[in-house]
Amino acid sequence: MFGVSISGNDNNHYEVPQPPSDSISQISFCPSNDYLMAGSWSGQVQCWEIQRQGNKVNAVPKTVYQHDKPVICVDFTHDGKLLSAGCDNIAKYVQLGQNPTPITFAKHDAPIKVVKSLTSMDGFAMTGSWDKTLKFWDTRNPTGNPAANVTLPERCYDADVTGDFISVACAERKIALYDIKNLAQPLKLIDSPLKYQSRCISNFIDKTGFCVGSIEGRVAIQYINDTVPPKNFTFKCHRDPQNNVYAINDITFHPRFGTFVTMGADGMYHTWDKDAKSRVQQYKKTHPKLQVVSGRYNKDGTIFAYAVSYDWSQGPVFASKEAHIYLHVPEDKEVSKK
Repeated sequence: MFGVSISGNDNNHYEVPQPPSDSISQISFCPSNDYLMAGSWSGQVQCWEIQRQGNKVNAVPKTVYQHDKPVICVDFTHDGKLLSAGCDNIAKYVQLGQNPTPITFAKHDAPIKVVKSLTSMDGFAMTGSWDKTLKFWDTRNPTGNPAANVTLPERCYDADVTGDFISVACAERKIALYDIKNLAQPLKLIDSPLKYQSRCISNFIDKTGFCVGSIEGRVAIQYINDTVPPKNFTFKCHRDPQNNVYAINDITFHPRFGTFVTMGADGMYHTWDKDAKSRVQQYKKTHPKLQVVSGRYNKDGTIFAYAVSYDWSQGPVFASKEAHIYLHVPEDKEVSKK
């Protein structure tokens, strides 16, 4: 039934049926159709078709496949390949609507933290690993050998690709920027403007810079080109009235308006306007004990999906396998610039 919420989410957003059976690592929308995928610590990758009527939505399970170890990252290609990778050190894909048997197309010497489809290179994907490398693969011809291999300054914690622009958040607060047309040397190698460990990174939709979030409840707005006066700044977020500080788990940009969402270990998510340096929308806490771990907009920004589960920020004592994925159809005033 369209628009029925089957959980106690105070935001009253629709819950996707048959969620993962363990903590969710990441979710992703298909860039060409309204299909949503999720990877989890159970090793499973799941996909739903998202249907919409007005401001109501419905999710229909479509396919599921398995990794031998926890899945850390997922992404969709434009032509409907489900990409996934994780603690088994390999990346797989399944073509939506075809044989559900996954095909291995990438391998690293350590867990893979990032898998990304490359829109500027049809059929290619990028993986980033704790083995301190970025690798580039032709998924149409999975030979087991990368088309390109880039050595990173440290372990890859997160990365984003927008057109030809690649940003990589590494361990030890290192950030590496690349142009996909010239991988022989980075555009820039810098230290994060934030004092604590980087957790997530997301590119501006106009490719002029990026946002990076840390474990210490701060976000940095960083432009590639230095300006006078500088446009870069940082701000605090995801802190409660008792001044408890929470990690920024994910950041994603609206594809039309250029506003962005931060998702935190406080179980909250907010929409921001970097140009106005202000918050656009704050939502209610999504769960009394769980965190918002990942979120993405669909192709035109009319649906926002977010995953709520345990993010391990409080250690194994509070570990929970409970997991939820919610869908929200935002009004323009919730996502447009001020």
